[in-house]
Amino acid sequence: MQRNKVKKNIRDISVLIVDDNLINQKVLSYSILRYGAKFFFANNGQIAVDKYAEIHYELILMDINMPVMDGLEATRNIRNFEKIHNLKASVIVAISANYIEEEREKYLSYGLDEIIHKPLDFNKFKFILSNYFEL
Repeated sequence: MQRNKVKKNIRDISVLIVDDNLINQKVLSYSILRYGAKFFFANNGQIAVDKYAEIHYELILMDINMPVMDGLEATRNIRNFEKIHNLKASVIVAISANYIEEEREKYLSYGLDEIIHKPLDFNKFKFILSNYFEL
C-alpha cells in the first residue's frame, strides 16, 4: 500500500459509503455532498469489496456492524486487494455506534485509518477529512 503525501482536493475524489441503514447513508451522503465529492453506496461489506475491485475509491466511510460481511472484514479484504495490486491506499474511516476507545487498536489493526462515532459529529468529521484531503 502506498500513501501519497500531496492532498487531493475532495471535489476530485470518489467516496464509497458503506452502511446497511438508509438513514445513515443519507446523513453520510449529505456530509460528503457539502464538500462536492462524488459518492456511491454499498449496503454491506461484501458489496463494498466487490465495488472496490471495480473502482478505486479514495475515501471509504465504513460502518462496522452489517449483514453478510462486517466493516472490519471488508477493510481487511480491501487492504489485501490494495497490497496485491500495488494500489495507493484508500482512506478508510470507520463510522460506528458501538465503538469504544478500548477497541481502537483492534479496529486499526484491520487497516482502518480513523474511527468516528455515530451520531456523526460534523466538526470532527471535517477535521478528519482535512487530514487527508484539501477541503
